Amino acid sequence: MHDHFGLFRGVDQVEAFAQATIVSCGTFNECKKQNTSPKDLKDKFIPAFISIGNVNFHHYLEEGETFISIGIIKFYKFRQMVCDGRIYKIPRDLDLDAYFRNFNQDEISSYQLNNNFKLVAELFNITGRALKKDLFDKA
Repeated sequence: MHDHFGLFRGVDQVEAFAQATIVSCGTFNECKKQNTSPKDLKDKFIPAFISIGNVNFHHYLEEGETFISIGIIKFYKFRQMVCDGRIYKIPRDLDLDAYFRNFNQDEISSYQLNNNFKLVAELFNITGRALKKDLFDKA
């Protein structure tokens, strides 16, 4: 952060969103499908970003601020996932577990957050795929 004037750059925000949505959800789905653990899955696959659609930045994040990523899976097939979503800066000292305890899927999918949450970015068509490691061994 020191070389970026204490700001969390846009490229870092996109990567954090993709890791929080595509990589984590894809890992969960693939572990369930293969009845295995994330550690074992890591030995078989490499997560890769394939493409990024539109990203609209509305605000910025400073060092020490906390944010959440809310992702909506639009497509998932053959270890490829496409997500849309948003990044929000959360109010200081907010207990996220307590705040989201009674949320339902409709409230989250429609981004029904109180006005204390600051919209930082909207992301569209963020695409990633788990690539088999053995494909790289053949090259």
